[in-house]
Amino acid sequence: MEKIIKAITKKKNIKNTGLIVIISFIHFISSIPFLFISATHMWGDDIKAYWQPPIIVFEIIWPILYALLGSISLYALYFKETNIKCKTKIVINSFFETIIQTLWLISFGRYIISPQSFGRYGFQYHISLIIIIILMLYAWFVRLPNLIKCNKKLALIYIPYALWISFTTILNAQILYIYTTRI
Repeated sequence: MEKIIKAITKKKNIKNTGLIVIISFIHFISSIPFLFISATHMWGDDIKAYWQPPIIVFEIIWPILYALLGSISLYALYFKETNIKCKTKIVINSFFETIIQTLWLISFGRYIISPQSFGRYGFQYHISLIIIIILMLYAWFVRLPNLIKCNKKLALIYIPYALWISFTTILNAQILYIYTTRI
């Protein structure tokens, strides 16, 4: 992976710039299909977390956070100040984080919608909470410390995402609690 990162960041041409942008904004790119799948939409859910803000907040916050995550990778890949080991770590961490986020989006989807159901299978509440806890722990104990070692400015840009993931973990725990007390 280090050789690939070195190769695409060494030369400045249109093709490499395109690759750098795609790699940098992989979080956003991977979430695009879920914008169009009604199963992942939260409006119309009958279970709402106690602290759940209006849906518009989620629609504003997530794109901003994805842009911040993309700017972290873009900065790391595009600027010579960042050494190759840090560039590689940042890209690998970004891919791993993207996979976990995508698994959370899939696990949290509403795949059954009927008057008798809560809109999700019961096990989805448990799985999505486990996945978001993993994502939160990864953000605070893997990604953030790596960014601090590589570049403190990038770590500061990452903190809003880590805080938001912590908040969404609380929301997921509340939703699971509400679900388990309803059945």
